[in-house]
Amino acid sequence: MADIGESEDRAAPLPWRRLIGLLRPIRGGLAAMVGLSTGGVLIGLGPPLALGVLVNALVDRDDTAEATLIPLMASIRCASGQS
Repeated sequence: MADIGESEDRAAPLPWRRLIGLLRPIRGGLAAMVGLSTGGVLIGLGPPLALGVLVNALVDRDDTAEATLIPLMASIRCASGQS
Protein backbone atom coordinates (compact mmCIF):
# COMPACT_ATOMS: atom_id res chain seq x y z
CA MET A 1 0.00 0.00 0.00
CA ALA A 2 1.08 3.51 -0.66
CA ASP A 3 1.79 5.60 2.39
CA ILE A 4 0.19 9.04 2.17
CA GLY A 5 2.08 11.72 4.06
CA GLU A 6 0.63 14.69 5.89
CA SER A 7 1.93 17.16 3.33
CA GLU A 8 -0.38 15.75 0.66
CA ASP A 9 -3.49 16.27 2.80
CA ARG A 10 -3.14 20.04 2.86
CA ALA A 11 -3.58 22.36 -0.07
CA ALA A 12 -0.67 24.44 -1.21
CA PRO A 13 -0.52 27.89 0.37
CA LEU A 14 -2.00 30.68 -1.67
CA PRO A 15 0.61 33.09 -3.04
CA TRP A 16 -1.02 36.35 -1.86
CA ARG A 17 1.63 38.62 -3.36
CA ARG A 18 1.16 37.10 -6.78
CA LEU A 19 -2.63 37.33 -6.53
CA ILE A 20 -2.48 40.99 -5.51
CA GLY A 21 -0.07 41.66 -8.34
CA LEU A 22 -2.44 40.08 -10.85
CA LEU A 23 -5.41 42.12 -9.57
CA ARG A 24 -3.52 45.44 -9.44
CA PRO A 25 -4.47 46.61 -12.98
CA ILE A 26 -8.20 46.11 -12.34
CA ARG A 27 -8.35 47.26 -8.72
CA GLY A 28 -10.34 50.42 -9.53
CA GLY A 29 -13.00 48.54 -11.46
CA LEU A 30 -13.05 45.77 -8.89
CA ALA A 31 -13.54 48.26 -6.03
CA ALA A 32 -16.30 50.02 -7.99
CA MET A 33 -18.06 46.73 -8.67
CA VAL A 34 -17.94 45.68 -5.02
CA GLY A 35 -19.07 49.14 -3.89
CA LEU A 36 -21.97 49.32 -6.33
CA SER A 37 -23.07 45.80 -5.46
CA THR A 38 -23.01 46.59 -1.74
CA GLY A 39 -24.87 49.86 -2.32
CA GLY A 40 -27.54 48.11 -4.37
CA VAL A 41 -28.10 45.55 -1.65
CA LEU A 42 -28.40 48.26 1.00
CA ILE A 43 -30.86 50.25 -1.13
CA GLY A 44 -32.85 47.06 -1.76
CA LEU A 45 -33.20 46.51 1.98
CA GLY A 46 -34.91 49.86 2.50
CA PRO A 47 -38.47 49.14 1.30
CA PRO A 48 -38.93 45.84 3.19
CA LEU A 49 -37.66 47.39 6.40
CA ALA A 50 -39.89 50.46 5.96
CA LEU A 51 -42.89 48.23 5.24
CA GLY A 52 -42.16 46.24 8.40
CA VAL A 53 -42.09 49.46 10.45
CA LEU A 54 -45.40 50.55 8.94
CA VAL A 55 -47.08 47.21 9.61
CA ASN A 56 -45.80 47.21 13.21
CA ALA A 57 -47.13 50.73 13.71
CA LEU A 58 -50.50 49.67 12.35
CA VAL A 59 -50.69 46.59 14.57
CA ASP A 60 -49.29 48.13 17.76
CA ARG A 61 -50.86 51.59 17.73
CA ASP A 62 -53.71 51.20 15.24
CA ASP A 63 -52.27 54.21 13.41
CA THR A 64 -54.49 54.88 10.38
CA ALA A 65 -52.28 57.69 9.05
CA GLU A 66 -49.42 55.26 8.56
CA ALA A 67 -51.82 52.59 7.34
CA THR A 68 -52.48 54.67 4.22
CA LEU A 69 -48.80 54.41 3.30
CA ILE A 70 -48.89 50.60 3.08
CA PRO A 71 -50.89 50.42 -0.21
CA LEU A 72 -48.70 53.22 -1.61
CA MET A 73 -45.52 51.25 -0.86
CA ALA A 74 -47.06 48.06 -2.25
CA SER A 75 -47.99 49.81 -5.49
CA ILE A 76 -44.49 51.27 -5.83
CA ARG A 77 -43.03 47.81 -5.32
CA CYS A 78 -45.33 46.31 -7.96
CA ALA A 79 -44.61 49.15 -10.40
CA SER A 80 -40.88 48.62 -10.05
CA GLY A 81 -41.29 45.00 -11.15
CA GLN A 82 -40.37 43.35 -7.85
CA SER A 83 -42.54 40.55 -6.57
